[in-house]
Amino acid sequence: MKKDYVGQWFEIYRRNTEGADILYKVEANGKSELINFAHEKVDGAGGLFKLAEQFNWKIKNLATPTPPRAISRFKFFINCLMFLHWTKPRKKNIWPFEFKKSNTVEGIYESCTFNAEETQKLKDKANVLGISLNTLLFFSLNKSLEKQFNWTSGKRSWWVPVNMRNDLGIDINDSKFSGNYVSNFMIDLSPSMSSLQYQQAITHSLKQQKHLATWWWQHLGKYVPESVVEFLALSNLKNNHCVGAFSNLGEWSCDQSDANVSFFVPTLLSHPIGASALIWNKKLNIGIRIYPTFKLNPDELNSVLQKWTQQLVL
Repeated sequence: MKKDYVGQWFEIYRRNTEGADILYKVEANGKSELINFAHEKVDGAGGLFKLAEQFNWKIKNLATPTPPRAISRFKFFINCLMFLHWTKPRKKNIWPFEFKKSNTVEGIYESCTFNAEETQKLKDKANVLGISLNTLLFFSLNKSLEKQFNWTSGKRSWWVPVNMRNDLGIDINDSKFSGNYVSNFMIDLSPSMSSLQYQQAITHSLKQQKHLATWWWQHLGKYVPESVVEFLALSNLKNNHCVGAFSNLGEWSCDQSDANVSFFVPTLLSHPIGASALIWNKKLNIGIRIYPTFKLNPDELNSVLQKWTQQLVL
């Protein structure tokens, strides 16, 4: 079996009491249940494939695949060097409080579902603003956190996961590829940025193909002993203190029309907030999950989610 080198990093995290589970809230047949998968085994889309198998669903990612952008070996090499700059250590703690490393993957989370009509209105709003729905979600999310923590200046960093299946020439609906075909890039945002500037920053990062550089670094295990990967992985936990990860799994259809799925991004000490978006059978689901020792209580987390939804519909 081909080794999952992205999963290797999460194996190392878990071995060092920093587990990362992807959590799904499944509502079907009048019931609601929480299902989790270890990130060392699957990525976000892969978890949906596993759910489809478990519930005997037929699901489909509705994204339109685009031809991968060509990149020269020289550009790829430069990007891999630039990765060290793009992911340079951030402040060890950007928060107004201290929190310790956790020994559990437990934590609190909140989610919200927009019906099909509301979801379409958000798509229309993004179109009027000249941005994608993804950018509108990201912009509104960060604005809600700026209000919660009174961020009025300075840049703060996010991890943005990227599904690599298209770049690797893999059918995005091939459920055999349920492992970690995910990369990411880091993006710096400030309170003064407009939603259009968010869009430009995301587009620029993708054009630079930062995620391809990350993909190479995530596969260092092919070339160096695991002890080296472990040193780098644990160093990242200490040095790259970001706001969190914002993951959008895109739009999916399911043949069970009354089913609904929300998902929650894993959190680590290095990025204690996991924010997520998923359109399932035309309904948008957004969610927030926080690191177990992160000092927000359920009411405060719910307040963040309410600010996010309010910012979206302004």
